[in-house]
Amino acid sequence: MDKKVDLNRIVTTFFGQTAKRGECRSIQNAFYKMNEECFKFNGRWYRINSGFLIKNIETDTWVLKDDPTLIYGLGVDTKGEIIKGYFRKSIFKNVPIDVGSIPEELMKDIKFSGRTAYALNLDVVKKLGLKEDISTGIFMLPRLASRRIAIGGNYGFVVDYSFESSGDAIKEAFYEYLKKSTGRSNYAELLGGVSFGLEFETTDGYIHPRYLVKSGLIPLRDGSISGFEYVTCPLQGTKGLDTLLRATKVLTKYTAKNISCSLHLHIGNIPVSEKFLVDYWKVCKLVEKDIFSIFPKAMSNTSSYKGHDYCNYLPNLGALSSTTARQIINWASGKDSYYETTYSGLTRKPHPNDTDNNRKWNVMQRYVWNNIVPYIFSKRGTVEFRIHTASTNPAKVINWLFICAGIVNFVKTYAPSYSDEAMKKLNLNTIMNVVYGRDREVADYLNKYIDFRRDFMNQSYESGDKVGSLEIANDLDFEFKFKGKETLVSNE
Repeated sequence: MDKKVDLNRIVTTFFGQTAKRGECRSIQNAFYKMNEECFKFNGRWYRINSGFLIKNIETDTWVLKDDPTLIYGLGVDTKGEIIKGYFRKSIFKNVPIDVGSIPEELMKDIKFSGRTAYALNLDVVKKLGLKEDISTGIFMLPRLASRRIAIGGNYGFVVDYSFESSGDAIKEAFYEYLKKSTGRSNYAELLGGVSFGLEFETTDGYIHPRYLVKSGLIPLRDGSISGFEYVTCPLQGTKGLDTLLRATKVLTKYTAKNISCSLHLHIGNIPVSEKFLVDYWKVCKLVEKDIFSIFPKAMSNTSSYKGHDYCNYLPNLGALSSTTARQIINWASGKDSYYETTYSGLTRKPHPNDTDNNRKWNVMQRYVWNNIVPYIFSKRGTVEFRIHTASTNPAKVINWLFICAGIVNFVKTYAPSYSDEAMKKLNLNTIMNVVYGRDREVADYLNKYIDFRRDFMNQSYESGDKVGSLEIANDLDFEFKFKGKETLVSNE
C-alpha cells in the first residue's frame, strides 16, 4: 500500500513522539499529532510551535493567541505554585493586583503593563498574602490597603431601572453556581416553599463584579437614591437562605446607607386567585398597625424626610368583611371601572399606567407598605413588603423574611377557615404562633424579636428619633441571636 495513504503507518512527530500516520497532520514537511501537537481552529490546523497558539493556564488547553477575550496574568497550578500565562477574561472571576505588590521573582520576564495586573482568581492573592483595597477592589500589600468604601463604580454591563433587562450574565452564572453548591441553612422548610427576592438600596459603595455571582446580586439604578439598588435573583429554600446571608455580608462590607434608603422584600410562588387576593388584603389590613409599630413612626409619612410618600397604609375600601376582588383590583389599577371593562384575570395584563413594564414610578398604588400591584399586573405574581428601614444586618433581614413569609403562609393555609369574628382578633404575634407553632422555639424567637422592635421604636420616638436614624446607625452592630448563633438559620 502507498505510504501516503497508509494511515496505520508509525511515524515520528516533530517533537519526537511516535504515532499512527492517521493520528497526525503533515505541516511544513513534519508530522504533528492532532489535538496534542496541533489544534484545529476555524477550519485550519495550527502547530503549538507556530507562534499562533498559547496555553490557557485555567483550562490547560491551547487556544489562538489573537483571541481578544484572553488576558495575561497570574494563576495557581495544581501543585499550588504561582504561574504566569493567559486565561479568559471574566469580570466575575478575575482579580486586579497592584503590580508593585507582586514579589520581584514573579516580575522577571513579565508582560504586565501599567500599575495593575490580573490574577485568574482569589487563589492567587491568598497565596501572595495580599489584602483588598475596598475603595478600588485592587489587591495589594496589607499595609497599603484601605477599608474605605468606594464612592462610585462603573459596571461593564447594562445597569438600568429594570431587573428583567439587567445582569443576564450574573443571573446565568448564579444559577449555574447554585447547581454545584450544597445548602447549609436551617429552617428553610418553615418558609413553606415560597420564593423570595430582596432589594437593598444604598447611598454609596460599589460591589465589585467578582462578588455578585455567589451573592446573587444585580446592581440597578433607582431615581430615589444616590447609590445602586442591589436586587437579589429570585431565591428559594436552603440555598436561597445561604445566598441571602452571603449577600448581607457583601453589602455590609462594600456599601453604605442612610434614612433615604429602604429594604424591599418580594415573596412569590404563592396561589394566584381572587380568593387568595381578598384573604391576603384582609389579613394585611388587620395586622398593618402591628407592622407599622415595629418601624419608625415617620414610616407612613416618608415625605417628611424623603420628599415622597413611599410606604402608606393600605386604603379603606369599606367594611373589611365585605371587601371584594373587584374593589381591590379597581383600586390597584387606579380606575374605578377597570374590573368591569378591562380586567381579564390576574397576572394577564400590565398595569394601565405602565403598559411596557418600564415605568413603575408612574404606578402610585405601589407606594403602600404591602404592594400587590405585581401580584395583579405582573406575570411574577409576587407581593412586595416595602416598609423595612435600610438594613444589611443578617439577623434583621432573615427575621423580616420569616415574618413576611409567615403572613403569606397564614393566608394560604389558615385564613380561609377563620371566621370574620376570629379575624378581628388577629395580630402579628398570633400569626407567628399559628404558622410556626410546630417549632415553638422559632415562634417564640420571632415574637420576642417583634416585641423588641416595638419597644425599641417607642423608645426611639420618645428620644426624638422619628425617622429611624438610631436603627440605621446601629445596624452593623445589632445582634439578636438564636441559640447563640448569628441568625435563625445560621448553621456554623
